Amino acid sequence: MKSQVGIFIILLISLIFFQRCSKDNPTEPKSSISKFKYGEKNTYRVESTPYSFVHDSATGVTLSFPEGGSGNVSISKIKSSPTVPVEGSGVKIEYSGDTPIELVVDTSDGNSVAVLEYGAFMGCFDDEIGGGERWLEVPRNEVNGSNIAHTLMMPFDLSKSSSGKKLGSNNFWIARLKPSADKTEQKVAVELQVLSFYKQFLATLPTSLKNIVVSRRDRRFLKFAFVDNSPLYTGFWLRVFGKGLTFLPTLHIPLPPKNQTVAHETGHYFIHLLVGDAAQSTLEGEANLFSGHGVLDEVGRDVILEDLAYFMEYFLTGAGADAYNLVEPYDMLKGKSPQKNDFPSYEGFAAHFLAQLVRTNPTIREFSDGSKFRKISLIKLTYGQVFEIISKGATGINELRTNIEDYLGKRANRLPVIAHRIGWRYSVEGKLVDPKGSPVGNAIIKPIKVVDGVTYQGKLEGTCFSRKDGTFAITAEAFPGKSILRIIQTTGDSTDVPIEIDWNKLTTEKIDLGTIEVKPIRKIKTIDIRVSYTGTFNETYPDTIYNFNHERTLEGIYNGGDFTISGNTITATTKTTKGVYNQTSNISVSFDDITSPMKVFRFSINNDALDTYVNAIIKESAVGQAVPFSYSHRDKIYQFTYYGNISNYLSSLTHTNTRSEEFTRSDGSTFTADVIYKLISYDSQGSIGITVEFE
Repeated sequence: MKSQVGIFIILLISLIFFQRCSKDNPTEPKSSISKFKYGEKNTYRVESTPYSFVHDSATGVTLSFPEGGSGNVSISKIKSSPTVPVEGSGVKIEYSGDTPIELVVDTSDGNSVAVLEYGAFMGCFDDEIGGGERWLEVPRNEVNGSNIAHTLMMPFDLSKSSSGKKLGSNNFWIARLKPSADKTEQKVAVELQVLSFYKQFLATLPTSLKNIVVSRRDRRFLKFAFVDNSPLYTGFWLRVFGKGLTFLPTLHIPLPPKNQTVAHETGHYFIHLLVGDAAQSTLEGEANLFSGHGVLDEVGRDVILEDLAYFMEYFLTGAGADAYNLVEPYDMLKGKSPQKNDFPSYEGFAAHFLAQLVRTNPTIREFSDGSKFRKISLIKLTYGQVFEIISKGATGINELRTNIEDYLGKRANRLPVIAHRIGWRYSVEGKLVDPKGSPVGNAIIKPIKVVDGVTYQGKLEGTCFSRKDGTFAITAEAFPGKSILRIIQTTGDSTDVPIEIDWNKLTTEKIDLGTIEVKPIRKIKTIDIRVSYTGTFNETYPDTIYNFNHERTLEGIYNGGDFTISGNTITATTKTTKGVYNQTSNISVSFDDITSPMKVFRFSINNDALDTYVNAIIKESAVGQAVPFSYSHRDKIYQFTYYGNISNYLSSLTHTNTRSEEFTRSDGSTFTADVIYKLISYDSQGSIGITVEFE
């Protein structure tokens, strides 16, 4: 019988994760080997010729030595042992040689055969045993007629073993299942499901990649091993004595099977077909082989073995990574902070990252607040295009992100937004100064990313201001890669500062952006005030109505510390029915903040130093609006103009004045007397314009 040569061990096993996972490294159990009890031992001398056989009539076991051998082999029946998943019989096999040894089973009776072995193995298992001892099915190695050969994993030392113990086994279990058995039907159902998944997978691939996948599959078809414990995918066996890897893809599926479990383990196989042996070996080698793992375990950025399978599982079934909807990271990341944990190091994060590439919804739920939704850039790749990216063989999320950028070309500018929305964010700090090095305080700082004319805000809500000394800090809101800090000063001046944050840095690192120079705060050069109004005074005695028309332009004077602009004194000529009435007015404007002329607070007119009419223009307009000034910005000029009925502010005031007038008596004589006049109404229409010019 032709047989595969060499002693093989399972290398770099990948794990299914669906129902639950061991979030902590499991405590390795004590050895269960002492639970075995054996019958009498029969010892045989192994001949050195290739393809020699040893048959033990007491147990019915036949052993093959495809490369020959030198030494003794002993066979004894297992009389009692730890619980096994299926009915059958067990044997203990001990071999003193160092050449491959196979257990050959005759299946001419039509039954299905499963060979299991008990011991410690390499792999990530989804249970509390972890790297401890267990029953594990041995995949079928060669078939010749009705004989099926299983290459045994005899005990061996492995320096990578965390416990320092031997891996492999001397204890084997042989189970036979009738074709009509329930488990046989379950096996057939699994194989049919995998075939259906394979057709679904191939249908998405471009022709060139499809040909590569089919060729790799044809080299060695997928094998199945059925057990009642942890599911896993085995990609390789290792020739112990330095003879390299052997491609032996095997699905270990517990019975009864679960669709999600089959999809995940099949996903490992499909990824193997995409990336090839070398990359798959690295993927499995970087994974945690000796302890539990699961979604949200911090496995590091160099470990994406499970994430690739999660994404494939999502493609096959619509759910992945513990049955999450991978396009909505809130389900997985709620309650987590990139400031405390490096999100790209989480198991499950890379799967969510890949899922965004096929996303079609332009809004995404904010992972820190599930009640809010945010804009997200779309790339809208097909699954086949994502599989092309995966086929480049990235073995860590940083390398995967680089491959995505290379594939997208110009569209890669969307990745910082996508990564930011699923939590790949950074905390930044720095200091704002003007060109002279003076600190710029009280400036608004916004992390943004502009993509194809669309601005994406980094901060969900609230405003970040620089301190008086110009320093600032923004927590977990800045984009990875290239983006912008938009800095808005109190004058309204806006500066866009390009920044770049290294994607490879952990999200837990605080990024120091250093000193950032922004535009200087504008200094006021001149302020012009134009007052123009027309209207009437109506006084009591004599009953007189004065019509007036007034228009003046004033150049304001800025008085440094008190935020006051005082105009020049002006003289207004008022035309009346009885002659000339001269009025002298002083006009002033005050600001809350001279650096922000939008905040005009008071306007006042003082007439003849007798009464002051105060216009609280910023408070209300003639029609009760909140902001009475229109606002425009032209180059270095701010303009404010108010149009309205000024009398609305003055009509409630009284004005008393005394004049000397000449009166005529009845006899024709005249006399002069002081007469008191009272203002009973004041009606005007006009405008107040303020123009602020900056240096």
